[in-house]
Amino acid sequence: MAKRFTAAIVRYISAQCPEKSKEELEIIGYGLEGVLTTVPKIAFIITVGYFLNILQPLIFAILSFGILRTFASGVHLNNGWACLIFSSIVFLFIAYAGVYIPLPMLLKIFMFLVSFILLTLYAPADTEERPLVVPRIRQELKVSSLIFTGLMFIIMLLLPSGHVIGNIITYSVIIESVMTTPAIYFILNRRYRNYEYYET
Repeated sequence: MAKRFTAAIVRYISAQCPEKSKEELEIIGYGLEGVLTTVPKIAFIITVGYFLNILQPLIFAILSFGILRTFASGVHLNNGWACLIFSSIVFLFIAYAGVYIPLPMLLKIFMFLVSFILLTLYAPADTEERPLVVPRIRQELKVSSLIFTGLMFIIMLLLPSGHVIGNIITYSVIIESVMTTPAIYFILNRRYRNYEYYET
């Protein structure tokens, strides 16, 4: 449904704004579809977090992980319910780990270094449902991923060692970075570099 709704909105924008290029419409569609597929899941996860009394760290987890994922993308499961369960586990793990498993500063710096390397090599990692066909869009998303990760790194450095928000940011960045790697796609039996199937 999200894909059809997105396509309808993009067609409307194209009709109303004929000056927009195909690449610009692709960017709009990519972002819009991401929002439409994510909002219902996030609403459910926030509800769960409220009843588990871990709402505030969970929101930080959703923001730090979700914003980076908007740029870096990464593996998706092909079943809606499986995706919802997997996403819930990831967000709740990040929130609980941020609170109860503090990370020393040197380990956080190392984890960010690994994340920078992975994102440089593999971001953005597209999906079969949303292949990133336009090279310029892929490059812009990679740069945005690295810039956002850099901002998160600076925030983490400014916080005291072991700070909950610093922990959450670090867990979010490393997990999302790993989700862009070919190994995760292979483990979950998902096709990698889907844009290559559309290139001539």
